[in-house]
Amino acid sequence: RPALGALLDLIRAARRSLRFQLLSYSIAGAAKGSTTWRLIDNALRAAALRGVKIDIIVSNWNTTRTDLPSLRALGAVPNVTLKIASIPPASRGFIPYARVVHSKFMVVDNAILWLGTSNWSEKYFTASRNVELIFRRADLAAQANELFLRLWTSPYAEPIDPAKEYRPPRRTSAPTGSLQPSAFSGQPEEDRRSSSSSGSELKADRRPLTALPESPASTADSHRPSHRSC
Repeated sequence: RPALGALLDLIRAARRSLRFQLLSYSIAGAAKGSTTWRLIDNALRAAALRGVKIDIIVSNWNTTRTDLPSLRALGAVPNVTLKIASIPPASRGFIPYARVVHSKFMVVDNAILWLGTSNWSEKYFTASRNVELIFRRADLAAQANELFLRLWTSPYAEPIDPAKEYRPPRRTSAPTGSLQPSAFSGQPEEDRRSSSSSGSELKADRRPLTALPESPASTADSHRPSHRSC
């Protein structure tokens, strides 16, 4: 089963709360001729409308001119609180493609944990190979909640400011002006670069994964990306 459908089902089934943390969130369209991609955004707005409390953390890498307006718009929706997480530079000096919130997970109704490698933008679900897991276990959801709240209540996460002029932080040792501005237009580039700094590189792969069968033993889900329950 495609991972996007599994993710949307979780959001649509939420009754009380959604908490998620991502490197980046974007509604920028990736398909030819497309300007916006709102599948996840619309599902979140519908959840908020029915009374679900939604808490969101994204990294300060996400504060580009392309994505900032949609982040502000989502953060202004009743029942939605959105925070920008900024990690201070290392004491030993600048480290390329580091010092950023890179985790990607969601807790649904304090009972279900979604954990994956996809940022929430179109190309991660249509043009790159990723893995998502869904654990229907309250104990794992509680651990993820604890991690989320640790950052949420820290001085590193601040509510998005509708008037602030944000500037995405430096990511490379090259001069800031030489950065390509496309990293948060729904492209997997930022994950590939972060991974390459630790000796590996994720590359886009347009071949769909074969859907994996559900395991009767337990309940988790995976990506086409495709998903798995185990």
